[in-house]
This record gives sequence, C-alpha cells and structure tokens, in this order.
Amino acid sequence: MAFRHFSILRTSNHTSVDENVIDAQVCEHFGFSHSDEDYGHFYFTEDEARDIDQKSISWVGLLDFIIYHSFIGSGKKSKYEIEAALAWTRQYIRLPKSTVSFLSELLKFLEEAGYYVYVYGHTDEKEDGIFKNAYKHEMIFENNSGLFLCNNKGVLLRFFPATDNLLDKTVLRERYTFQEDYYKPCVHTLIIPEGVSSIDSGFFREGMVENEFSFPSTLKSIGSNAFAYAFLPEVEIPENVDTISTFAFGNSHIRSLRFKRIFECEYLRQFKDSQIETLYLPKECRHQWRRQFDGYAYLHEAEYVEFY
Repeated sequence: MAFRHFSILRTSNHTSVDENVIDAQVCEHFGFSHSDEDYGHFYFTEDEARDIDQKSISWVGLLDFIIYHSFIGSGKKSKYEIEAALAWTRQYIRLPKSTVSFLSELLKFLEEAGYYVYVYGHTDEKEDGIFKNAYKHEMIFENNSGLFLCNNKGVLLRFFPATDNLLDKTVLRERYTFQEDYYKPCVHTLIIPEGVSSIDSGFFREGMVENEFSFPSTLKSIGSNAFAYAFLPEVEIPENVDTISTFAFGNSHIRSLRFKRIFECEYLRQFKDSQIETLYLPKECRHQWRRQFDGYAYLHEAEYVEFY
C-alpha cells in the first residue's frame, strides 16, 4: 500500500508515518476493518450508496480523490484547506453529504494524533504566497479569511472561507454546500487579497460579513450582482476601481460606504434598493449631489451623507 498524492507526516519532526501504522490507528479510532491489502473504509448510507453506485470509500481514497480533483496546492495542508477543497470538489463531482462530516472528524483525529497532511506537487507551484496551476490556468490566494480562487487574469471566481471564519461552525456542513444550490457563507471577515483585479458576477450574492470587509488596491472592476442582497460592514471602493456593473450591490445592507473617487459607469443601478446607513463622498461631489449626482447608482437613498 502507498499513498499516491499525499503523505501523513508527524507534526513534531516532519517525518513520514508508515501507511500501515496510520491506517491501523484510523481503523481503530473509527471502527473500520484493518488489513494489509486495503485501507479502512467509510460506508455510505443506503440512499447515498444507491446515488453514486458505490457502497464505501477508504479514508485514503477520499483524501486522494479530493486532492487530485481539486486545486489545493502542494505542501503542508491545514484542516480548513482540505475541507474547503472538498466543498469545491462537490460542485463538480458527486460525493455523499456524509463525507463532509467524516472528513472533518478524520482531520481532527489526525491533528490530535500529532499528524498533518502533506500534498505532493505536480502541476502546481507557489510564488509569493500564490498557488498557481498551469494546467487549469487558475490561481489561489490564501489569507485568514480563507481561500480565493481566481483565473489567470486575476478575476475572483470563488471564496472558500476558513472554518474558523464562519459565524456558525455548522454552516460548512449544513448550509455551505455545493449540491443543487450554492449558499453563501456568513463570515467574520472577508479580506479580498491583493492581486485580485476583478470580481466575478454573483460572487458573494446573499452573503454576510459581520466584522471586517475590504477590497484590494489592485481591484479595477466589480461584476453584476457580485454583492447583491449581501450584509456588509464598512465598504471602501478603492481608487483604481473604474467599473461597477449593474446591481452589483443591489438590495444590500451596508453599514458605511466610502468612495475614494467618483467615476462614470455605464448603468446607474449598482446600488438599487440598497440600504446604506452612512455614505462618504469626496468633497468635490458636494455641488453635484443634488443635481447630476443625485441619481447616481441610487446612492441618494443613503440615510446619512458626509463629504470628506
């Protein structure tokens, strides 16, 4: 037996753990059958087995499957990175819902036993903290908020929150799923990393950020419905942004919104029906506010307006 795309290493000295040794420990902890010919298997419910035509999957097979089919990057992997990779994988490939909770318990066991997962690199590499996949033409940025999936042009496509960043720890297993519907998470922070140049349409629709939210200085455009129906704290539009597409913040709730500068947009519906508590505008907008500027993006519906 041998792991194909990863190793289990000891946290204390970063040495490899023998496959049979770690399999025996996993089997004993979870009540699986252990043998020298195959790894211990996690069994699905009857409905799940019928849905995917498979009765079980080994714990090694599950990890291998996730690592192979998702873009997770090489090197030492944290618990939340692998959980996020599973959530991403379930968008495209059917995996039973029970694998989510089982994977969480498996990673918790490995962590408590003094082990971690080390992923082998093949098509991906890391430069300046950014994982790049030459085959899929994608990049992943990582910070304390979670993982940010971009294409090779810097367009932000998906956000996978760190487990500790979720407001409710059950969200990842019960609400934040990738089956027929896509539910946006409720998080403490959403710090979009430097290097992101554009945000895809519908990126954080119906999401909620409780404490801290920020755009990168590299941002140039925000797609349609990107933050529609979202709940956001303080939002500052960076100076480099020159395009906000229609309904980008439509029906959203924003505690405070600050523009670094004002620019022309093709449509004037970016903030339609949004609720903005305090709007901060550059002082040169003061004379435009009740004339040309009044209809701009429906910002006149803000409760308070201050010029700085």
